[in-house]
Amino acid sequence: MPKHIVKVALSYSSSFGLYAGVNVVGDSSQYLRGDEANLLAPIPGYLIVNGRVAYRFWTHAQLFVLAENLFNARYSTFGVLGNATGVLGPTYDSPRFLGPGAPRAGWVGGELNY
Repeated sequence: MPKHIVKVALSYSSSFGLYAGVNVVGDSSQYLRGDEANLLAPIPGYLIVNGRVAYRFWTHAQLFVLAENLFNARYSTFGVLGNATGVLGPTYDSPRFLGPGAPRAGWVGGELNY
């Protein structure tokens, strides 16, 4: 687990049905699983920004645009030590395995609520 986790959300809602919001998620650096003595360099911390814009054009319906990782941050969410020579061959010499974070993504859609 990272030592520090930050989550901040800001939103605006107008009287004529427009909604805009942004949220920021950040984690500090963390050590690899399997490095209980914390001797190796940690996985760097990260900060990602997500956004949403929606327009409610009817009491029961709205259209929205959602974007995640707006600035396309390249980050890892976890890491573990291991030995992959049995799978990747004897030339693979790094014991670090990192789990990549989600890339930039976007959606356009609608919601119908009854």
